[in-house]
Amino acid sequence: MASQLHRPFARSYLFDNFESTNKCMGLSIRKIIIIPAVYLCISPLAALEIPDLNRAEKFLERGRILYEKADYDSLPYYYLTAKALFQQNNRPVQAAECFLGMSDYFRISNRLKRSEEMLDSADTYIREHIGLHSESWADALCSRAKLWTVTSRYDQAIVLLDASLALLDELDAAPEKIAHTEHILGASYFSMGDLQQAREYYMEAYDTYRQISEGPSAELGWLLYNIGLLHSQLGNHREWKEYILKSIDNNIALFGPDHPDLAGSYSSLSGYFIENGVSDSALYYLEKCEEIERNAFGEDHGGLVRLYIQRARIFRLEGNYDRALDYYQQALGILQKNEETKGYQGRILYLNMGSLYKSLGEYKSAERILLHLLDVEGMVHPTNMATYYYYLADIKRLTGNYGQSADYFMKVFKINDQYLSPDYYRRIDDFLGYGILLDSIKKYDQADHYYAEAVRIAQSNFGMHHISVAMALKSTGDHFYLTGELDKAMACYQQSIFSMDPDYDVDRFAYNPPPEHINDNLFYISLLRRKASVLKDLAGTARDIEDKKQKMSAVFSSYQNSISIIDLLRNSYLSDRSKMFLSENERETYEDCVESAYQCYELTSEPEYLNQAFMVAEKGKYATLLSVIQREETIALSGIPDSIVQVDASLRKELSVHQALLLESQGDSLYDTLAIQRHQARIFQVRALIENLNKRLEREYPGYYNLLYNQQAIDPFTLRKKLRPNERVLEYFLTRNHLYLFDVTKQRLSCQRIEIDEDFNEELATVENYLSRNFLLDTIETSHEKFLETAHSLHERLIPPSPGHSRLIIIPEGQLSYFPFDILVSEPVQDFSGLFNQVPFLIKDHSIRYGYSATLMERLERGDRIRLDKLIAFAPGYGTTSDMVASAEAFREIDIDRTSLRYLPGSINEVVEIGKMSGGRAFTGSMASEELFKKLAGESHIIHLATHAFLDDDDPLKSKLVFSEGTVEEDGFLNVYEIYNMDLIARMVVLSACNTGTGLLKSGEGIMSLARAFIYAGVPNIVMTLWTVSDRQSYKLMLGFYRQLIAGRSTEKALRRAKLEFLEQADPDYQHPQYWAGYIFVGNPDSILQIRYRSLIYSLLVMIILFPGIILLRRKIGRRKV
Repeated sequence: MASQLHRPFARSYLFDNFESTNKCMGLSIRKIIIIPAVYLCISPLAALEIPDLNRAEKFLERGRILYEKADYDSLPYYYLTAKALFQQNNRPVQAAECFLGMSDYFRISNRLKRSEEMLDSADTYIREHIGLHSESWADALCSRAKLWTVTSRYDQAIVLLDASLALLDELDAAPEKIAHTEHILGASYFSMGDLQQAREYYMEAYDTYRQISEGPSAELGWLLYNIGLLHSQLGNHREWKEYILKSIDNNIALFGPDHPDLAGSYSSLSGYFIENGVSDSALYYLEKCEEIERNAFGEDHGGLVRLYIQRARIFRLEGNYDRALDYYQQALGILQKNEETKGYQGRILYLNMGSLYKSLGEYKSAERILLHLLDVEGMVHPTNMATYYYYLADIKRLTGNYGQSADYFMKVFKINDQYLSPDYYRRIDDFLGYGILLDSIKKYDQADHYYAEAVRIAQSNFGMHHISVAMALKSTGDHFYLTGELDKAMACYQQSIFSMDPDYDVDRFAYNPPPEHINDNLFYISLLRRKASVLKDLAGTARDIEDKKQKMSAVFSSYQNSISIIDLLRNSYLSDRSKMFLSENERETYEDCVESAYQCYELTSEPEYLNQAFMVAEKGKYATLLSVIQREETIALSGIPDSIVQVDASLRKELSVHQALLLESQGDSLYDTLAIQRHQARIFQVRALIENLNKRLEREYPGYYNLLYNQQAIDPFTLRKKLRPNERVLEYFLTRNHLYLFDVTKQRLSCQRIEIDEDFNEELATVENYLSRNFLLDTIETSHEKFLETAHSLHERLIPPSPGHSRLIIIPEGQLSYFPFDILVSEPVQDFSGLFNQVPFLIKDHSIRYGYSATLMERLERGDRIRLDKLIAFAPGYGTTSDMVASAEAFREIDIDRTSLRYLPGSINEVVEIGKMSGGRAFTGSMASEELFKKLAGESHIIHLATHAFLDDDDPLKSKLVFSEGTVEEDGFLNVYEIYNMDLIARMVVLSACNTGTGLLKSGEGIMSLARAFIYAGVPNIVMTLWTVSDRQSYKLMLGFYRQLIAGRSTEKALRRAKLEFLEQADPDYQHPQYWAGYIFVGNPDSILQIRYRSLIYSLLVMIILFPGIILLRRKIGRRKV
């Protein structure tokens, strides 16, 4: 192991050993402290009369003091000067002390080669001037053992320490020196994982120190700390906390509150609080530790690795895996910089990262990382190898390699049977893991024993109320659920909750404690979901209808509690990636909750269950996008001073900038590793600053906290009040087997459950195939008649009859998000004439707009009307030569290669005409640059973009709109991540490019589209496309759309009129829905424009109304004068 055993310029070696961990709970800390012995082995100096010796003695004493205070900057000067003076004056014992002190200095400062060179010089000097039968030689052996411990040569280090201890005993050395060597020997055994030997030597050293003195000392402080860590590994939590607190008291009494030696104690105490689920206290001590470490040793010091692993652990327990990965990557960067990845801390980090990837479901990555750990076999204690085998066994099980999994588990049991006691707490996970493997291969009878043992060991170590006990009981309940023993499973789940909440009544199965009563809410979600599954099965065998109602109500309550926790977790995350992972990972919870609420409604006919089903469906859509908008509202409404709001905005802006720069650096053909590392480091730092600011806001501004964590989806009653009499919301929610259709009007809320069968999926596929661009090449696989028949069938499924509601608000989900409802056929078409303008499409009788969710529509409130002349329109065109001109059917999509860009004459004409009609500004050709767009976008009210588009489903943030040729400042590609970072005041964006409303579909988050990016940037109204659109036909359709807008119609009506006009006027060849149905509108229904001549029209109307009165008044006045 390299320098991770030592902080640069720190005298103690600190590291977290997560190798012997409770796998279910996360990973706890281990730390070894190596204390220099040189200043304990000083022979009394004879009376000195020579001035140089007096000076040497003062220098040596100053060096000892600096060493004790961990102040290393000037330490070499004092040691080296004293050494030279002692050598000149023939004082070999004191000179040897200086040699060894310098060796320890180099070891502590991570200069291991120089440390070994200095040790070699010390060995030679002691051999020649003092001899091997001396305390100086014993000290040299101890110093070399420390160095070998740093480089993971534990066996050799222990041999040296045994020799040193034997020599000290033979020389009848001072008790404190013997105790010191025993301490180091115990720390070496601890490093190997031999906890019993470590305990024996630690306690011998501790007994000696207590006999010598009851006062504080540096050596005693580190010994108390190490004993505390030993108890953390033994599972003795009370003793763990007791000895760490003693260590803190000792060091504060000795050095004050900010000494570097306190950092390790604070870190360990944070680990204790993490183990016991008190994350606030854990963070408090971690922050104290980090402040000490940074102030003392800087940004790249190895001690921060321990801190980052601890912080990552907290984030993992909260389910914030993206942030946890940030901390692991920062820790890895420090280790790589110090060339320590193969040492002890590197092994700890790899173990943690492997475990994280397992949690993320990235099993191949997890296995790849964990396999590195097999290279250290023979270098570490077998119990540490057993931990590595356990994790690999679990990965093999998850990937279906049951035989290899069993082989690894057998290795685990063989080692732990030999080295660990039968009731040792680390064995809980071994038994649970093997029980789960047996369940996976349906050997349920054999698995019974292993689950029972796991519960027994957990309760014998921790009592009835501990997270380890809760996890063992939950796993046992899962086992009984698989075997169909539902009552036993239910009893285990209730006992598991009781293990986390001592006040819980296990007989009240319908009640679940609130999240604030539970320390590990991520685990609590999985427990509640499993409990709900059992209750649902029990409801299916209920003795009567009332029993069934009661059990189904409890099912719904369990899922509802789970969703409340998910909402809390999501609002606590900073990273969108973590929020999206949570949405995707917990999507089934929302589905099951809607299902259970609907079943309760069917059983009871109580409208509240239907209301709740609707609100849960709302929460399950576009949750990350909604949380961003909600946070902005919270900031505005909670009374936070402008100065703090500005700091928050500035930090988030900086974060966005560096994230964008990172993506650009990663995509650059000249891959700049240093630039990537620089951006990653700054992103990490800014995120930490934002997290600290968030904690401050939650602490100092309760209103902010309450608003942020109590956001609710819109309820049906509020939504109904907002609807007009002729408006109707059709919201679709997909589960594994059903499509729920929530039908909301001014008068009522109703819901239909539609079974998702093969016919339904085939019908969607038929329409998708028909609307694909293949029809242009006469390779269409679906006939017109088949399409019309299918479109009518889907109309019957998806649009229940509701006379009097001509304005539809469609809130789709899943595959329906790609579906244009315009083309649904309201009546059967018997004999198709070939003219689509005669087909009874849904759009002929209804205006249609779309929404991502009803709650999101409410958040994007209607704003003030805007000026049409504040429009900007861009159409790069991409070329002018005849060989670049495509046919009339040119489409606005491309590969990323710029040389494949096709000239789009329709787009040029489109924006020129729109500019003339609106009085806005149009930019074409080379003027349609990304640089100019970014300059003008922030002050524009309407943005119209007629460009090529590129979709990247592998990384949606890199989807882009293509502007004219790039410049030095901008590359000509407007990426999604750049749009996210824009601050727009525009009320509408028209994306007249291909596929701007499509993209990767993420469960619980909808489509990762270009349009979504503009909503993220603050634009409430979007006109976008669902597929590849024709250049020339888009030109005609868009001009019709703007004519209707200018006439004062609302956006949805303007788009509808434009489509109908296009359908009526187009040649039969272009009436096909592919040409006009691809454009859809997402947003608010009202007219958003201030029409240029409206004020003039109003003035003329007023004059017409008042003119007769003015004439009469003038006549009357004239008569009076006569």
